[in-house]
Amino acid sequence: MTARPTYLANIQILRFIAAVMVLYAHLLHETANHGLPLRPIHDPTGIAWRSGVDVFFIVSGFIMYYLSHDKFGAWRNAVDFLRRRLLRVVPMYWLFTGLMLLALAVVHDRIVHTDLTPQTLLGSLLFFPVLRADGDIFPILAVGWTLEFELFFYVCFALALLAPRRIGLAALTVVFLVMSVAGRFIDKSHVALKYYCDPIILEFLMGMLLAHLYLAGVTLNRWVQWGCVAVGFGLMVVMGGYQNLDRWIWGGLPSFVVAFGLALGPEIKSRWPAMGGDASYSLYLSHPFVLSSLALVWTKARLPADGWSYVASGLVLCIGASLLVYRLIEAPMLRVLRRRFEPERAKVIAAQGGP
Repeated sequence: MTARPTYLANIQILRFIAAVMVLYAHLLHETANHGLPLRPIHDPTGIAWRSGVDVFFIVSGFIMYYLSHDKFGAWRNAVDFLRRRLLRVVPMYWLFTGLMLLALAVVHDRIVHTDLTPQTLLGSLLFFPVLRADGDIFPILAVGWTLEFELFFYVCFALALLAPRRIGLAALTVVFLVMSVAGRFIDKSHVALKYYCDPIILEFLMGMLLAHLYLAGVTLNRWVQWGCVAVGFGLMVVMGGYQNLDRWIWGGLPSFVVAFGLALGPEIKSRWPAMGGDASYSLYLSHPFVLSSLALVWTKARLPADGWSYVASGLVLCIGASLLVYRLIEAPMLRVLRRRFEPERAKVIAAQGGP
């Protein structure tokens, strides 16, 4: 039996799309709300670019099920799964959390969400939601709120791996559905419980469903593939006006349509967007630092007040910086950690051309 590839180009492209959507949303937010000397701009597309986060969660559900669908029913596989995910996510997140702590010490007055207590620090490092003094539940590195959901999903998925596949999948699905309903009735004083019961967790199930269809051999032709992508982004425009609904509805459903088209359609041969997908985690973690530096330089140097020039500069600089971070930090770090903790898997990934 031929082993399935661990690297899927279209999924990497989806990751890149998700990261750029988040970056673009943050750039639009900065031009509107951060007091920069810029003329107001209006995004003409009407797309809810914040939905990039929802694409990320769907992709995460896809990847976890795709890589582990045949590993249910063994505790060793559950342990291996958690170890792999922790190696992949934690070191880079801790590195950038450390950089944020350094920034708080050096330029405290320039950073929003600067609440730093032992509780918030510990919660940030352990991916556990903690209520801050300002009423928010962001970790020290604000973009890490999505990783708190990611780690929660990893733990739940690892527990599901302990059981036979049908039982494990059924249990995980039922638990997430029950939690998403129960969260409506949980008091806000139960911070972590209410946080994890956010219906956004249903997007991981969407990704798992998509992986099941992929593994079952469901395919789309090129026309249907790009039709789904177009319809998905069209739905983001329409559903962006209904953000009073649960996020899995206004953000998750359109994102699922986009992911459905790209994941099940023919492979896109271009290497460049897939390279962006490789660096998507670095882009997600590093872009707040690049944007803060850009804002400072833009203000000090009195650069043009055209908001679109700022947005274009931010896109180019953040993507370029992420490729450097990936090549110089993330990929070498992963190779070292895998050789140390997963020597056999490191050989397989190296043979397939991975980091």
